[in-house]
Amino acid sequence: MTTSENQKLAQELDKATKLKTYLVSDDPAVEALVEKYLAIIKEERKATRSHDDKYRDQLNILISNLVWVKTKKNKWISQARGKPSYKKTRYFKGFTKDIFVYGILDTLVSLGLIEQKLGYKPKPDKENLVEEKSRVTRIKAIGSLKRDINKIASHAITVSSSREMLWVQVTVGSYYDKRRKRTIKIKEKRDYIDTANTKKMRSNLKTINQKLYETFIGLWIKDKEHTKLNKRLKQSDKVELNFNDKYLDRIFNDTDFNLGGRFYHGWWQEVPHEYRPYITINHQAVVELDYKHLHPAILYGMKNLPELWRGFDSYTLDMEGFKPEHRKPLKLIFQYMINNNLKKDAVNTIKAKGLAASFPYSAEELLEEMIKKHAPIKEYFFNKEMGMKLQKIDSDIAEYCMLKMIDKYDALILPVHDSFIVQQDKIHILKEVMIEAYNKFVGGKVPINEVDFELWHPNEGLIPDDVHLYGEYEDQSLQYLNRFNKDTSGPFMPPDVFPDSYEEGDDNYLIEF
Repeated sequence: MTTSENQKLAQELDKATKLKTYLVSDDPAVEALVEKYLAIIKEERKATRSHDDKYRDQLNILISNLVWVKTKKNKWISQARGKPSYKKTRYFKGFTKDIFVYGILDTLVSLGLIEQKLGYKPKPDKENLVEEKSRVTRIKAIGSLKRDINKIASHAITVSSSREMLWVQVTVGSYYDKRRKRTIKIKEKRDYIDTANTKKMRSNLKTINQKLYETFIGLWIKDKEHTKLNKRLKQSDKVELNFNDKYLDRIFNDTDFNLGGRFYHGWWQEVPHEYRPYITINHQAVVELDYKHLHPAILYGMKNLPELWRGFDSYTLDMEGFKPEHRKPLKLIFQYMINNNLKKDAVNTIKAKGLAASFPYSAEELLEEMIKKHAPIKEYFFNKEMGMKLQKIDSDIAEYCMLKMIDKYDALILPVHDSFIVQQDKIHILKEVMIEAYNKFVGGKVPINEVDFELWHPNEGLIPDDVHLYGEYEDQSLQYLNRFNKDTSGPFMPPDVFPDSYEEGDDNYLIEF
């Protein structure tokens, strides 16, 4: 291989999808494939002792994972071979080293059915004193196994109801990756003792994920845009988009469940902001609503200012030439003020992100201007724990909104931390629920806005003649229809747009039909 080919392969391996032991299938086609390769493995190994059921279970997980990634250009899956990686935990179960590594994986590799790139631990860089993280083993299907995998429909794979959705995850270190030229945080999942509270949160999340399972969530962009999007994600060090990844996990930062708690791992959270208008729910166009300045409002409430004065915007500065596009970097800067323990770390992040470039201030001056603007709450800044406490509040609000929309209105909303994507005919309802949730967990009022959509708008409609350009979206919708045995004989049409037009009201967002 040439140097460029090796570099490309290295990048693919770095972005391999982690093997998920909670992916399973009871689809007859998958079960037939399990039996086929179980027979092949037994014949090759000339096994005299029978562990057929254990082999079946672990083969099912492997095949389910291979089907899960088959629609991706990058089909590599990562899974360590070392014994410590097979310790049973609440986050990892279903695999054993003796059966999966020695029995299944090594046999399929020897038969030319799995390509394997062994993991390694790099030698210390004595010259630059840079420590790199070890790489785990990566695998992908080849030969007849790959051909068999490609015959299985993606909707045949499901997520086990026993998987752990409630995580406690902490950062235990970091290393500088020379290949990707960035610092990588090392995160570790922690065990915890279940309580009535954790059981309730897990039960609530099962309800939400069941609704996600039952709902079609698509991305209405042309096929060429899918290619551009995946290329962009790859360049930004994110993994390739996989529409199967729509089930949420709730991640806390402490075993007391007082810090963090936001919902992660929905694919819509990974796409850049400008693509979110193209998301569809049940084949209907969407709107995104967010709390105008949730974290600042909560902090002001702690200072007995439960309602910010009308016209106040936490993410503006009183300066000549202030423009709407300045608001986004100021919102990020506010987050750095509550998610860093040191002012210098916030300044360094502002510089690294280039956020001061469009302002008549240096990074240091820009930070000071924001501190000055929010003088009443400055005692809460540069306290990372406060940032995680705020995330706990906004995640409780998000949980309440999602459950209320499901239980009372049979409607799904997609969380993006403190904002929600909703199909257009549920805008009024969601706004009422968001106001109710804020008052319940914080008290007082906070403005709710429609997030600015830049690519297209509901009243512009869609062009039916262009539907042939949306083959990726059609495949997504057909998978959903086939999963639930729905009619697929009708013509493929663009998503519904509702309402046809609307008017915007005041800061609290008003929509009139």
